[in-house]
Amino acid sequence: MKGGTMRKLTYTSAIRAALALSIAGTLQADNRIVFSLVAPPPAATDELIAQDQAQQTEAIGKKVASMAQHTPAENALRTTKYAIKSLIRPKLSGFMAMYGGYCEISNHDGTISLPLRHTTPKLYVAVTPDFTLVKVKDQTFSHTEYKPGVPTILYQFDRIKDQANMVYWNVKTIPLPTDNTINPLTVILVTKPSNLYIPVGKFLAAESTHLVIPDIYVVGSIDNEDTLLRALDHKIYFESIQVNEKKASDVISQSIVPNL
Repeated sequence: MKGGTMRKLTYTSAIRAALALSIAGTLQADNRIVFSLVAPPPAATDELIAQDQAQQTEAIGKKVASMAQHTPAENALRTTKYAIKSLIRPKLSGFMAMYGGYCEISNHDGTISLPLRHTTPKLYVAVTPDFTLVKVKDQTFSHTEYKPGVPTILYQFDRIKDQANMVYWNVKTIPLPTDNTINPLTVILVTKPSNLYIPVGKFLAAESTHLVIPDIYVVGSIDNEDTLLRALDHKIYFESIQVNEKKASDVISQSIVPNL
């Protein structure tokens, strides 16, 4: 194993252990897929910010043009509303995920927890602002497809145990399928690919019945609110996750999803 890869595995071991302890603190009665959306370290964002600068500039230009059509009082009120909103809902929240007939939105600390509906130690993660539900009759659909021309990045996550019994995630980008069909083992993160940075490579994993995904970095939120509004047309076909909490002991609480 190359030195760079070993350093990456060693560096991420603390993160994986912390996530495993976080899940262990609450006794889960069902297996989960757990995502952690986090703020990236400054050194890792320089290139991404440069790549995203054109989109950011365009978005700011549209806002300035819109503000020019309103009175100063109206603009002041809008600015205050946006400022209050940003304080109430931190940047890591508001990212929608869809998988296995369920949908979930990242909470205030960037966590997404979905019921695990398959047994293969593999997962696909698609980052796209839109996709197609292929209907067979009325409100019944057969499968989902990627939309041609819509920016989309597809990742493959394989949890592997090597000869030294080291468990790690092997993460890589893969081409979209030629028929655009979305594999049932796919979690769809509904946002522009430029808003999220998913590192590729090998990362130590917790040996668990849960699939604890390596950290995903939030590097932007361009058009995220508009994307969520458009996704409401799809959301009605996906069930929101219900969680019941109860005490298993004085120090352990039990989290159960009753609508599995």
